[in-house]
Amino acid sequence: VEVLQKLYTVIQMCETEAFEIDHRQDVLNVKISPQIYKYITGIMQFLNNAPSNNRSRDATKQNTIKQRFEADFDFSNNQGKKLHKVLKTLKCWVKMLDKTQSNSSKNYLEEHCPYLSKFNSCSAEVYLFGEFLNPKAHYVKIARFLPKIETIRRHSLTARRLFIRRVVNQVTIFTIVTLVTLVTL
Repeated sequence: VEVLQKLYTVIQMCETEAFEIDHRQDVLNVKISPQIYKYITGIMQFLNNAPSNNRSRDATKQNTIKQRFEADFDFSNNQGKKLHKVLKTLKCWVKMLDKTQSNSSKNYLEEHCPYLSKFNSCSAEVYLFGEFLNPKAHYVKIARFLPKIETIRRHSLTARRLFIRRVVNQVTIFTIVTLVTLVTL
C-alpha cells in the first residue's frame, strides 16, 4: 500500500513537470528532474529494505517485484530518463499493484486494526454521528464492527469503508478518506 501511495505521488510530480514545460513539442525530449529521480530511487531503496514475509511464496513474489521495478527504472541510459517513458511505466506499475491489492486477502478489519475487530457494545457505549435525515436520532449506537473492509483507490485518494452493526441490528457504512500528498524524501 505504501509503494502504491508513493507511485501516485511520483505520477503527480511527473504530470506537474509535464504541464510546466514551455513548448509542447519538447514533451517527448524532456528528462525527469533530479527530485523525481531521487524519489524513484527512494522507492527502490524502500523495496530493498522492506521486510520479507516468512512464507516462501510471498518472499519470492516480493523479490520478483523488486527485480522488475529495478529493471523498469534502469536509468543507466539516457532513454530511461525521458519523462514520458517514466510516466508511462509508473502508470503501468500502478495498474499492476492495484490488481494485486484488490486480489489480496487484506480486506478484513482484524488485519488492519485488531482493536476494532474485538470491540462490542459491552466494551463501551460509543455513539457515531449520523442519520441526519431522521429528526429523532442524530447518532448511531455501535454494537460492533463487521470484519469486512472495502478499499477504494482513485487518483490520489484512498477510501476505506467500515461496516458497523448498530444496536438496532442495522448495518451502517462509515467511510474514511485519506489523501496522498506530495512528500519529499
